[in-house]
Amino acid sequence: MSPPEPNASRVRRTPPHRPSHPVVALSPLETRLFHLLRSVADSVHPQPTLRVAGGWVRDKLLDPCSVSEHVDIDIALDTMLGIHFAERINRYLDEHHMPHASVGLIQKNPDQSKHLETATMRVMDVCLDLVNLRTETYSHDSRIPNIRIGTPYEDAMRRDLTINALFYNINTRSVEDFTHRGMDDIRDRIIRTPLPPLTTLLDDPLRALRAIRFASRLNFSFDAPLFDACRNSRVHDALGAKVSRERISHEIDRVVACDNAPHAIGLLVELGLFPIVFRLPPQRNILNDAHAPSDFPTLALGALLNLHTMKPPDNCAAPRKVVRYAALLSPLATVKCSHVQFGKKRKNVPVAQYILRHELRLGAKDVTEVCALHAAALNLQKLVHNDSDKLDRLQTGRVIRAAGPFWRSALQIALVMELRPAKAENTFAAGMGEPSDQMGKDCRMLVDTYRSFGDKVESMGLEGVWNIKPIIDGNDLLKLLPRLKKGPLVGTIMKEQIDWMVKHPNEGTAEISDRILHQYKQYR
Repeated sequence: MSPPEPNASRVRRTPPHRPSHPVVALSPLETRLFHLLRSVADSVHPQPTLRVAGGWVRDKLLDPCSVSEHVDIDIALDTMLGIHFAERINRYLDEHHMPHASVGLIQKNPDQSKHLETATMRVMDVCLDLVNLRTETYSHDSRIPNIRIGTPYEDAMRRDLTINALFYNINTRSVEDFTHRGMDDIRDRIIRTPLPPLTTLLDDPLRALRAIRFASRLNFSFDAPLFDACRNSRVHDALGAKVSRERISHEIDRVVACDNAPHAIGLLVELGLFPIVFRLPPQRNILNDAHAPSDFPTLALGALLNLHTMKPPDNCAAPRKVVRYAALLSPLATVKCSHVQFGKKRKNVPVAQYILRHELRLGAKDVTEVCALHAAALNLQKLVHNDSDKLDRLQTGRVIRAAGPFWRSALQIALVMELRPAKAENTFAAGMGEPSDQMGKDCRMLVDTYRSFGDKVESMGLEGVWNIKPIIDGNDLLKLLPRLKKGPLVGTIMKEQIDWMVKHPNEGTAEISDRILHQYKQYR
């Protein structure tokens, strides 16, 4: 059941906000959209105040001249429910012979952390989320808050960061800063919470990861009290106990995909949050008395920093996010564990697979590709360090074929596995900690060795070797060898064909047929 619509006379008085007159350049589409929304508000009594909330305001202030269109805009209302304002928008559209918009309603669902009904609709090709201003209170053992309709001040103060707590008042065409710090923090490039940080993080520990994501995305510095609060063991415990792995995964996946991923991972390490996010399986599940390295967080960061200094290979088919996960988990590439996976039988899996699938809940495709990069990288290492001066074409072709179009990325991961972990020259809390350029002579020689190997592979013409198919298919093979019955031997001959085609790229159907007839003459 929807909460009662608030009466204007019962809305609590709002403390004054800091007056500010920043430039907010609206695009032509935004200008038309906001004019329409003001016209709708003018038709309502009492007239609601419409405020744009969230990232739209922050991004406009970071780049005052930006006219890029946001795919969605959050509109916060003070005196009526979002669904009722959506109905008034549609009435206005009908009266002005404009296309009617379908309205969706996201119900309150504490289990999924949607605490207010949100009306969604598309107007002028812009997705609008219509919500109420609200205030939240939390119990000590849950991150699910108790919700009630609030004032603009209360709504701003319950948000995660000051830079995300700014409003653009559509009625007055002005920016409102009820925290009195949001504008300054955008100017000074600081990540800060509206309320005392420990209180904010204990209310919802996921805010620690959101702070890291915005610090890395915007290259902002951490406020010192927020940095200390993120390192607090109570926050660490709460993040592990109160926040679902799916919500953690959603934040981390966005972090790994962003341009400044090393900055974010560096903050995770500095704040002691890395082991909570990239949680290892119990030691008793690790196979063969192996151990995950005790300094895994530092090694993972060092591997990612090394990858960050490398130019992405040309014609790279591997998604950037997948390559970064492979680098982060490369210190665990040879470690396996015993694990019951999603209700199936217990099986032995790479620890990297356990972390990605069980702890981070990544999709099967991403997990498979990361593990394939690790396997290919380990095979490539053996080839790179082969004592022979000349690469064996068949052996190399088999490895490249198994790696597929990701082989260049796998070669980079192989190099990352061998390089000493890079270290940043300064702390990540103060901004992007660039990796030190002090690479030793032995590391430079290693880089040259890998570069030379890559050049040799390309000169051998093995690009696309993974697309090779047997030139004589199963039906033709049975015609060629009439006495051969369907069975495992057919598969063996198919694999031998591929090997022959890799080793002798200039030979065709006639040569391969002769070879098969000679080797399997008893089936003629």
